[in-house]
Amino acid sequence: EYQLKITHPSFPTAVSKATIPLIHGDFELVRLDSTFSPSGKTYIIETLIHDSPGEENYYILFGNITGEVISINDDGEEIVEPFSLRVFDYDELLSDKLFDGASYPKNSNVYMAHRFMPKKLEFTLFSIDKHYYEYELSIRALDMLDIDPFATPVQLYSNIENARGVFAGYSIYVSSF
Repeated sequence: EYQLKITHPSFPTAVSKATIPLIHGDFELVRLDSTFSPSGKTYIIETLIHDSPGEENYYILFGNITGEVISINDDGEEIVEPFSLRVFDYDELLSDKLFDGASYPKNSNVYMAHRFMPKKLEFTLFSIDKHYYEYELSIRALDMLDIDPFATPVQLYSNIENARGVFAGYSIYVSSF
């Protein structure tokens, strides 16, 4: 648990606390498969986050494929360049309120042209604290105001007493294939 205390003679003392979650390594790549077509290939990626029962947990899972892409330059020469491609379309905030102790699936299908040669698949599982989770939810609700002009105004989440802001943290687990 970390504590924040900011003092200044002209302002009230601002205080906050945050508990950084332990690294959550109970993550599994269940399936990595591909299908080929004349124009390219589609990778089928299935993962599971195994939640710890009886604890309040929040997660964000990122996936990334890196490798090389073969191109032809203006002189007709073959060029090999690096590429990086996200596995998941959006960064879903996950809370175990509805699946405490269960396994949460996060799956994707990624299409690539034949000239892309994947070399590495990497997942980064962020175990975030409640304050980070609530702040992200409020940011995403604020972003929705651009879409719906009649939406209810959003107040950004703050967990700092006598001030505005968020004091939060996370831990990271990385798994590469």
